[in-house]
Amino acid sequence: MDKTAMRARKEGLRARSSYKLKELNRKYAFLDNASSILDLGAWPGG
Repeated sequence: MDKTAMRARKEGLRARSSYKLKELNRKYAFLDNASSILDLGAWPGG
């Protein structure tokens, strides 16, 4: 597990991709009315 993944776990987040979603939402505000998010990301190299 890398530093970002460990940080996410410590903060109670399920995946490090949540940081990217937060960053994008700050810029574009597309999740403001969302009650849940489904991340369908791929495994690295897969």
